Amino acid sequence: MSITILLSPRASLASDYGLDARYSFSLTTFDPAGRLGQVERASRAASLGPPVVAVALSGEGRDKGGVVFASLFELPGPLVRDDGTARFVRVSDGIVVTHSGLGADGRVLCAAAQRLAVEHEYAFGEEVPVEMFLEEVAAMFQKYTMRPGSRPFGCSLLVAHVPEW
Repeated sequence: MSITILLSPRASLASDYGLDARYSFSLTTFDPAGRLGQVERASRAASLGPPVVAVALSGEGRDKGGVVFASLFELPGPLVRDDGTARFVRVSDGIVVTHSGLGADGRVLCAAAQRLAVEHEYAFGEEVPVEMFLEEVAAMFQKYTMRPGSRPFGCSLLVAHVPEW
Protein backbone atom coordinates (compact mmCIF):
# COMPACT_ATOMS: atom_id res chain seq x y z
CA MET A 1 0.00 0.00 0.00
CA SER A 2 1.35 3.40 -0.86
CA ILE A 3 0.14 6.89 -0.15
CA THR A 4 0.86 9.67 -2.57
CA ILE A 5 0.74 13.25 -1.40
CA LEU A 6 0.59 15.92 -4.03
CA LEU A 7 1.84 19.31 -2.96
CA SER A 8 0.96 22.50 -4.72
CA PRO A 9 3.29 25.49 -4.67
CA ARG A 10 0.36 27.81 -3.99
CA ALA A 11 -1.16 25.75 -1.20
CA SER A 12 -3.59 27.87 0.78
CA LEU A 13 -7.07 27.64 2.19
CA ALA A 14 -8.46 28.76 -1.14
CA SER A 15 -6.04 26.91 -3.39
CA ASP A 16 -8.84 25.93 -5.78
CA TYR A 17 -9.57 29.56 -6.44
CA GLY A 18 -6.02 30.97 -6.42
CA LEU A 19 -5.77 34.72 -6.37
CA ASP A 20 -9.52 35.06 -6.80
CA ALA A 21 -9.97 34.04 -3.15
CA ARG A 22 -9.10 37.61 -2.19
CA TYR A 23 -12.47 38.66 -3.59
CA SER A 24 -14.62 36.07 -1.82
CA PHE A 25 -14.98 37.98 1.45
CA SER A 26 -18.14 39.67 0.20
CA LEU A 27 -21.04 38.33 -1.78
CA THR A 28 -21.24 41.40 -3.96
CA THR A 29 -17.53 41.87 -4.73
CA PHE A 30 -16.67 40.73 -8.23
CA ASP A 31 -13.22 39.33 -8.96
CA PRO A 32 -11.24 40.66 -11.94
CA ALA A 33 -12.82 38.02 -14.19
CA GLY A 34 -16.31 39.25 -13.30
CA ARG A 35 -17.32 36.27 -11.13
CA LEU A 36 -18.75 36.05 -7.64
CA GLY A 37 -16.80 33.37 -5.75
CA GLN A 38 -19.48 32.73 -3.12
CA VAL A 39 -22.13 32.21 -5.78
CA GLU A 40 -19.88 29.83 -7.73
CA ARG A 41 -19.24 27.74 -4.61
CA ALA A 42 -22.96 27.64 -3.81
CA SER A 43 -23.69 26.48 -7.36
CA ARG A 44 -21.07 23.76 -7.02
CA ALA A 45 -22.58 22.61 -3.71
CA ALA A 46 -26.01 22.43 -5.33
CA SER A 47 -24.66 20.28 -8.16
CA LEU A 48 -23.07 17.79 -5.74
CA GLY A 49 -26.41 16.69 -4.28
CA PRO A 50 -28.22 13.51 -5.27
CA PRO A 51 -29.94 13.63 -8.64
CA VAL A 52 -33.68 14.28 -8.68
CA VAL A 53 -35.86 13.40 -11.67
CA ALA A 54 -39.43 14.44 -12.39
CA VAL A 55 -41.64 12.84 -15.03
CA ALA A 56 -44.89 14.49 -16.13
CA LEU A 57 -47.75 12.09 -16.77
CA SER A 58 -50.63 13.08 -18.99
CA GLY A 59 -54.14 11.76 -18.73
CA GLU A 60 -57.66 12.32 -19.94
CA GLY A 61 -61.04 12.55 -18.25
CA ARG A 62 -60.99 11.54 -14.60
CA ASP A 63 -57.36 10.53 -14.84
CA LYS A 64 -55.84 14.02 -14.74
CA GLY A 65 -52.25 12.91 -14.93
CA GLY A 66 -49.62 14.12 -12.53
CA VAL A 67 -45.93 14.23 -11.76
CA VAL A 68 -43.69 11.45 -10.47
CA PHE A 69 -40.48 12.34 -8.61
CA ALA A 70 -37.54 9.99 -8.14
CA SER A 71 -34.31 10.43 -6.22
CA LEU A 72 -31.52 8.32 -4.84
CA PHE A 73 -31.43 7.91 -1.08
CA GLU A 74 -28.26 6.53 0.38
CA LEU A 75 -26.74 6.99 3.82
CA PRO A 76 -23.00 7.73 3.74
CA GLY A 77 -22.17 5.01 6.26
CA PRO A 78 -23.65 2.38 8.57
CA LEU A 79 -23.33 4.60 11.64
CA VAL A 80 -25.07 7.59 10.07
CA ARG A 81 -28.77 7.88 10.83
CA ASP A 82 -31.35 9.48 8.61
CA ASP A 83 -32.06 13.02 9.83
CA GLY A 84 -35.71 12.80 8.77
CA THR A 85 -35.46 15.49 6.12
CA ALA A 86 -38.16 15.07 3.53
CA ARG A 87 -36.73 15.46 0.06
CA PHE A 88 -40.21 15.88 -1.48
CA VAL A 89 -42.43 18.51 0.12
CA ARG A 90 -46.08 19.22 -0.68
CA VAL A 91 -46.48 23.00 -0.67
CA SER A 92 -50.12 23.17 -1.72
CA ASP A 93 -52.70 20.97 -3.45
CA GLY A 94 -51.10 21.59 -6.83
CA ILE A 95 -47.44 22.36 -6.01
CA VAL A 96 -44.70 19.98 -4.87
CA VAL A 97 -41.08 20.98 -4.31
CA THR A 98 -37.98 18.81 -4.08
CA HIS A 99 -34.42 19.84 -3.34
CA SER A 100 -30.91 18.65 -4.07
CA GLY A 101 -27.63 19.93 -2.66
CA LEU A 102 -27.07 21.00 0.94
CA GLY A 103 -29.83 19.46 3.04
CA ALA A 104 -29.99 22.32 5.54
CA ASP A 105 -30.51 24.86 2.76
CA GLY A 106 -33.18 22.64 1.22
CA ARG A 107 -35.04 22.45 4.54
CA VAL A 108 -34.97 26.25 4.89
CA LEU A 109 -36.25 26.79 1.35
CA CYS A 110 -38.98 24.15 1.60
CA ALA A 111 -40.20 25.57 4.92
CA ALA A 112 -40.25 29.07 3.44
CA ALA A 113 -42.13 27.79 0.37
CA GLN A 114 -44.76 26.17 2.58
CA ARG A 115 -45.06 29.33 4.67
CA LEU A 116 -45.49 31.40 1.50
CA ALA A 117 -48.31 29.15 0.26
CA VAL A 118 -50.10 29.12 3.62
CA GLU A 119 -49.86 32.90 4.03
CA HIS A 120 -51.22 33.46 0.52
CA GLU A 121 -54.11 31.09 1.07
CA TYR A 122 -54.91 32.73 4.43
CA ALA A 123 -54.79 36.26 2.99
CA PHE A 124 -56.59 35.67 -0.32
CA GLY A 125 -58.60 32.49 0.26
CA GLU A 126 -57.12 30.73 -2.76
CA GLU A 127 -54.15 28.57 -3.63
CA VAL A 128 -51.04 30.54 -4.54
CA PRO A 129 -50.70 30.88 -8.33
CA VAL A 130 -47.64 29.00 -9.55
CA GLU A 131 -46.24 32.06 -11.33
CA MET A 132 -46.36 34.11 -8.13
CA PHE A 133 -44.93 31.20 -6.17
CA LEU A 134 -41.96 30.90 -8.52
CA GLU A 135 -41.33 34.66 -8.45
CA GLU A 136 -41.32 34.71 -4.64
CA VAL A 137 -38.98 31.71 -4.35
CA ALA A 138 -36.63 33.24 -6.93
CA ALA A 139 -36.70 36.52 -4.99
CA MET A 140 -35.75 34.62 -1.84
CA PHE A 141 -32.75 33.07 -3.62
CA GLN A 142 -31.70 36.53 -4.78
CA LYS A 143 -32.26 38.10 -1.36
CA TYR A 144 -29.88 35.64 0.30
CA THR A 145 -27.34 36.23 -2.44
CA MET A 146 -27.30 39.98 -1.71
CA ARG A 147 -27.94 40.06 2.07
CA PRO A 148 -24.95 41.03 4.22
CA GLY A 149 -23.86 38.35 6.67
CA SER A 150 -25.42 35.47 4.79
CA ARG A 151 -24.43 33.25 1.92
CA PRO A 152 -26.19 32.02 -1.21
CA PHE A 153 -28.19 28.83 -0.93
CA GLY A 154 -26.19 25.74 -1.84
CA CYS A 155 -29.12 23.78 -3.17
CA SER A 156 -31.41 23.69 -6.16
CA LEU A 157 -35.17 23.26 -6.22
CA LEU A 158 -37.34 21.37 -8.65
CA VAL A 159 -40.94 22.58 -8.59
CA ALA A 160 -43.84 20.59 -10.01
CA HIS A 161 -47.29 22.04 -10.58
CA VAL A 162 -50.39 20.10 -11.53
CA PRO A 163 -53.24 22.51 -12.35
CA GLU A 164 -56.83 21.77 -11.48
CA TRP A 165 -58.87 20.55 -14.42
